[in-house]
Amino acid sequence: MVNSTTYGNDGKDDLSKGGAAHAARQDESGRTEAGCGAPPVGGGICVADGEGMILFADAALHAIWGYDEPELIGGPVAGLLQSAACAVDAIAAVRSCGRFAGRLQAKRKDGSIFDLYLSAGMLPSRQDQSPSILLSCFDLEERHAADEALRRRQALQRAVSGISSRLITLHDIDTAIEVSLADLGRASGACRVGLVLADDDQTLIGTTHEWCADGTAPLRGMFQQLDRRNLPWWMTKAFCGETVSISMPLPDVPDARQTRMMMKSRGSSFLQIVPLHMGEKIVGWIALDKNSAAEGFCSEDIALLRTAAEIIGGALERKQYQVWLQDAVDLNRVALDSLSDMVFIIDADLRFVLANESFLAWMEELELEKDVIGKKITEAAPLFTEQTGLQYERVIRTGRPLHSENIYSVDGRELTLAIAKLPIHERGRVCKIITVIRDITRQKELEELKIKAYSQIERNMEQFAILADHVRNPLQVIQAVADLVA
Repeated sequence: MVNSTTYGNDGKDDLSKGGAAHAARQDESGRTEAGCGAPPVGGGICVADGEGMILFADAALHAIWGYDEPELIGGPVAGLLQSAACAVDAIAAVRSCGRFAGRLQAKRKDGSIFDLYLSAGMLPSRQDQSPSILLSCFDLEERHAADEALRRRQALQRAVSGISSRLITLHDIDTAIEVSLADLGRASGACRVGLVLADDDQTLIGTTHEWCADGTAPLRGMFQQLDRRNLPWWMTKAFCGETVSISMPLPDVPDARQTRMMMKSRGSSFLQIVPLHMGEKIVGWIALDKNSAAEGFCSEDIALLRTAAEIIGGALERKQYQVWLQDAVDLNRVALDSLSDMVFIIDADLRFVLANESFLAWMEELELEKDVIGKKITEAAPLFTEQTGLQYERVIRTGRPLHSENIYSVDGRELTLAIAKLPIHERGRVCKIITVIRDITRQKELEELKIKAYSQIERNMEQFAILADHVRNPLQVIQAVADLVA
């Protein structure tokens, strides 16, 4: 079925904006008419009769030329162009060839001149209707601005994607953040991009990481004392999680003089503030400076910048947790090294993960290898035999602690060790085993000496009893003789 435009009564065209665009999409053979479709970004459409008089013009076309609707209706197409001859030639080309496309100069209502791309074609019509021409126009300057905004948005998307992949790991996070700020700056057209962080009480704030374009003065290392009761208006909004845009000349804002001085000290005409979260708390923001106030950010750009701020804030939060964890590990390590008992941790593959100073000193005393981390227990410490490995496998299999006393032979010396193997569970499985070793060789030797001493004492007591019997009998004979003599 062939689509066509419906005309009204009295010989007048009943042509709405939707009808014009719909009629322009297909010719009588059902094919798309080149150059007669919906106008691109920054464009509008109008319909003219065969003489070049405007029958319909949409709101976008009125806006491009600076007219109020429906001022253009009934006027000549030639009135839209700087040169009336060019309009006549374009209409003639459409009437003879069926279409026209080219770059022309147009004149707005206020007399300003701008570059225009005009695409025109004949609208399909019935035999009893006069021919109509559809003109699609767009402002090349506005199109260029739209293309530039699209290019910048795509560059920002790539930059944000790079930040996400770069900050997955926390290795050298400071360098990663500075590279990320540089990517944001180049992609957004900013002259300076800084990461501004506040202390926990939000009484001190300053730029900790920064990227600057050539010729832009850095602000890194500059810190400012804050009075929480009297913050600048834009800083109050930022600490409340709002995105703030400041452009020169300043609109009607509170503390305009103070804000103007701040912008002058930064040497920029536009400043974008994007809050930075760590968990639920605002800890600072990303500040983007531009040299031109006309080069602000649209809502899509700001959404991308907020995403970048969330990624950086998440990385800083993970880094903070890592520092806290490292502090806890260091504290635990100090406590572990202060123990006189020998302690080490092995994983499920029986490889050393951690060993305290007492264990390493004991290994050195036995003239065994001290560099044990990452090595299997039976390889790093030959005194631990395969039987020891079987004991660890039992702990892994059962998930229960195992206590034992074992005698080991090292260079002809016999060592008696009390060993406790304590499992560490993770997600229902034994992932590591803490081993606590106490060398009880000396204790066992003392116990053996004590047993020998007690045995010797018992033997001595038996000998004293026999001797007492031997002494007691002669004394009794002498006493009897004495009694007889008396």
